[in-house]
Amino acid sequence: MNRKFLSHFLTWGTITGFAIIIFSLLTYFLNLLFNQAISFIIFIILLIFLIISLKNYRETILNGVMSYTQGLAYGLFFGIIASIWHNLFSFLLFTVIDSSLVEKMLAVTEENLMRQGLKQEQIDMMIKNFPSIQKSSILGVVGMTILNFFFTMIVAIFLKKKNTDLDLTE
Repeated sequence: MNRKFLSHFLTWGTITGFAIIIFSLLTYFLNLLFNQAISFIIFIILLIFLIISLKNYRETILNGVMSYTQGLAYGLFFGIIASIWHNLFSFLLFTVIDSSLVEKMLAVTEENLMRQGLKQEQIDMMIKNFPSIQKSSILGVVGMTILNFFFTMIVAIFLKKKNTDLDLTE
């Protein structure tokens, strides 16, 4: 793997991860952590940083020329790093910083399921089978990476750029 490529996606993936962590801390302190509409902003942050970093990668590392495949590869690795940072923080938040969040999350989940009209027996079964924080963190990395890859598939279409220089010397 090219050192410049590695350094770039590690740097931008980490910056993105920390931007999401700062936003998550803000939602935690404002008691909005389980607000689905607010948590949707995490995906917007991810998308914005993906666009900025991919464009920066094209201009600074690839000298203004980037194929669709190069964009996809970059976006994949960028997304893995950002999602690892975000989910590592989430794991620490739920297990070390405030372990009462697990119970709050289960209560919010139960309330949402009741609003959907599920019977109490169904809800109890779903809550009983709820994944552990460890499994949720791993699933979070996978899920966020997949979502970022879909974002990358779209963004790379618009940011790919062919070399238009013609070498007419023969």
